[in-house]
Amino acid sequence: MAKKTKPNYQAWEIDENDFPKNGTTEDKIRFLTGYGILAPSTYNTQPWKLEFRKESLIIIPEFSKALQYGDPQNIGLYISLGAFIENILKAAEAFKIKTKLSIDNKKAEITFGNESSTGLIYDKDQLFLIKKRASNKFLYTGHISPEIIQKLSITNSSTSACEVKLITDKNECSNIIKLHLLAADKYANDKRFVRELSSWLRLNGTNKNNGMPGFVTGNSAIQSAVGKGLTSIFNKIPVKFLEKEQKLMQSSSAFVIFGSKKDSPAEIIKMGMIIERFWLNVTALGIVGHPLFAIISSEEHKNKLKDSVGMETIPIFFMRLGKATVEARHTPRYN
Repeated sequence: MAKKTKPNYQAWEIDENDFPKNGTTEDKIRFLTGYGILAPSTYNTQPWKLEFRKESLIIIPEFSKALQYGDPQNIGLYISLGAFIENILKAAEAFKIKTKLSIDNKKAEITFGNESSTGLIYDKDQLFLIKKRASNKFLYTGHISPEIIQKLSITNSSTSACEVKLITDKNECSNIIKLHLLAADKYANDKRFVRELSSWLRLNGTNKNNGMPGFVTGNSAIQSAVGKGLTSIFNKIPVKFLEKEQKLMQSSSAFVIFGSKKDSPAEIIKMGMIIERFWLNVTALGIVGHPLFAIISSEEHKNKLKDSVGMETIPIFFMRLGKATVEARHTPRYN
């Protein structure tokens, strides 16, 4: 007998064939929102609150899920909202549904039109990428080919509101690794940060719909239980974490840094859309990514990162890239 997917993972099984072709616009909006739910978010907090209307969806920040120490300026929260919006827009495009997006500093609203053709022919590949994208927190192997680097360089072009740096030079990468480890060490010894992080760690068999099960970093059920317990008791991340972090960084073929030229919530949400678009392109090219937040959360270290790579803007998102050695499993979701 086939093993039934647990309810907190069923969101990943969204099937394009279930699209309510003959349903109301609101029915279609609710279906498309299923693709938004699969968007990445810091610690898998899923910090979005939704209001459904007859022809539109309103997305509001859920500040009860804000991270006081892991994301003190809510940059990650707003990036998550942008990724959520981008997934919905991509899904609507795949189903040939016209959309109109408006964003201000308090909310975003997507208004939906009708399908552009009477015979619905969806873009299955685009929908597949949304479901396949994952944060791969394992060691990477080999080098990204020059052809893929070239394609990434095309997709990471800076715009009037966004600056993007793709780093492949070994010396630059080495400097970035040193900076990140210094930032990671700072947070590993910050009891408030560790306590907050611990509250989002989950056991492998969790029935919760958010947070990070131990398997996302390769921990067994026993290891995830012991790790969460020790972290909760001592409010300190083990030294082995930093050793592992260094190996992960050193196995990476490239780093990508996004900087915003404006820091309002609306602009950071737009940046989140760009970042998710890039991540979906990364997935399409057969490589994987893993966002790292320590170097971004620390004012001192992100300013040093800015100077190290010659950015004009302050970095707001940092990711390592490479070829996977292990396929990442998805984290739980609200459905």
